[in-house]
Amino acid sequence: MASMTAIITEKVQEHLNKANWKAAITEMEKLFAIHQDPLIRVRIGDVRQKLNRKDEAIREYLLAADLFAERGFFVKARAQYRLALRLDPSNIDLVKEGETSHELSGRKTKTRTRGISPTRADRER
Repeated sequence: MASMTAIITEKVQEHLNKANWKAAITEMEKLFAIHQDPLIRVRIGDVRQKLNRKDEAIREYLLAADLFAERGFFVKARAQYRLALRLDPSNIDLVKEGETSHELSGRKTKTRTRGISPTRADRER
């Protein structure tokens, strides 16, 4: 017997293929209840955009950004803030969140992008 996650994922795909957006969101919400993956929130936001529900899509992208940030994926969180900001460029709160996210991502990834561990970097100074 297939797992519940696999069954729900199949249902989501069927609804998406038929452009049955509301049913797809319902199934994705079930999937998120089982597995709190931020990408599910991103996909729900994408579908809400298709339904011309911009404010709801922004809310989903921000929720995904928060989940990514909680897990230490600051670059992915920043990407979600930018996506939300693209939908509502006049939202000052989104601008501030994006800037904060950018500062965090810069600190967390600075050493990794150079490919040098912090200990080795300190020795080379």
